[in-house]
Amino acid sequence: MAHVHTLLLPILLALTASAQIARAQDGPALDHQGWTLIEIGGHPGARDSQIGLKFEGAKARAAGLFCFELAGPIERSQDILNLAQLKLRYWATCRLERQVLVDALQEAFRRTERYAVVGRELRLMSASSDVLARFVRDTNQLFGSRPWTMTEIDGQPAIRHSPTKLTFRRSGAHADDGCQYWDLYVDVSEQERAVRVGERKLLMKHATSCPPAVVAQAAKLADAMAKADRYEQVAGELRLMAGAEVVARFTAAAPAWPASDLAVGDATFWTVVEIAGQVAPADDRPTLNLVVQQATGRARSCAYSADVRHGHGEIVFWNLAASESCGDAGVGVLLAALAEATRYEVQGSALVLYSTDGVVLTRLEAGTSHELTGTWRLIELAGERPSSVNMVLTLPDGRIRGTVDCNSLSGRIRLGDGMVAFPAGGRVMMTLLRCPGRASNANIGTLSQAKRYVLSGDRLSFLDERGAVVARFDRQASRP
Repeated sequence: MAHVHTLLLPILLALTASAQIARAQDGPALDHQGWTLIEIGGHPGARDSQIGLKFEGAKARAAGLFCFELAGPIERSQDILNLAQLKLRYWATCRLERQVLVDALQEAFRRTERYAVVGRELRLMSASSDVLARFVRDTNQLFGSRPWTMTEIDGQPAIRHSPTKLTFRRSGAHADDGCQYWDLYVDVSEQERAVRVGERKLLMKHATSCPPAVVAQAAKLADAMAKADRYEQVAGELRLMAGAEVVARFTAAAPAWPASDLAVGDATFWTVVEIAGQVAPADDRPTLNLVVQQATGRARSCAYSADVRHGHGEIVFWNLAASESCGDAGVGVLLAALAEATRYEVQGSALVLYSTDGVVLTRLEAGTSHELTGTWRLIELAGERPSSVNMVLTLPDGRIRGTVDCNSLSGRIRLGDGMVAFPAGGRVMMTLLRCPGRASNANIGTLSQAKRYVLSGDRLSFLDERGAVVARFDRQASRP
């Protein structure tokens, strides 16, 4: 037995030494992590360049500035790192100031012989331990393409119907609330958890108008960012701090808000059945259409409209107006109720609008004309009868399905009160397979131009804004 122990001892020692060498060769963890350049040779543009570096085993790749990459094999052991074999390849011509940075990076890689990871910082060093370049580890929590959703501002819950998304970049922060987006010139130190904010620059408005409360909230966020001097990240929550005060909160995950659906199925056509506690007469009920960010309606000869935003249980109407010839007092009551609405709830086939203090302002029932119910087959598209298209529309659910040659198509559409609308992002989709020996004469995209419809017996016509016919459908006879 002693003889066996004598034979095993050298083997165990060798295995232990091999494991130690393997662990030593691994060195500080570099693989499967993104690193972003923050300093190189004193160049002032390094932090704003967003040049990334990534290690994958015995390879590395650096890229950025929309014009270059340095990629290839590397040699690494313990704290030894050789990047001299990375090859430079250009995607496009780098502007002069960017080319200077590329040259500096290539020279730093050529001289790199050692590295160290200090906290969340990677330092590339020369043989004499001079720091040639510094990178910071990307956490995908603060910097990166994934936005943070604001949940609280100045101690108050953030607006849910127009969520504010904040994205941090090396050159600043970008905010988008759905109707305007703007930049903040922010200097963020991940090492010190410090925030220093410069000016705010409004870049563009998405819509012709924006809810006043959203405009006010954007100003509050700009003020909060200007006031903040540091930040905290706790369990997926980002907190902007001014001393010990939390001035704004954000979450990286989906906020714990109610579902954002406002329609029953695909219904956007609603009939008002109750206003301010009074039941609307069955033969005189106003209508309301919610299409994307617009609301329109009718009551007898009166027409009215408004801008609307809704989502996650919150709703806001603004710019409410009725036609000049409208003398119906009931319309004024309805518009006043819509102006006061801040919350909504879908209850079965009903939409209920509430005031801030929970008072029911109006109840509406989803409806599509019974005359439209059934299955409709496309017979004409853009003035032609395309033989390659087999399209069927089912109402009231608004489902579109069919084929174009060897491709399949599907989509959803909304009809009500003479109007046609597609759900957000809900255009008719079609696969793009090449069909041998067939040349399709169908332009399916034409269907998306439909704004109104006209029903004449068993013929359903879709019209564009000018009243030109976009498509025609015939009702299919129901099977016995």
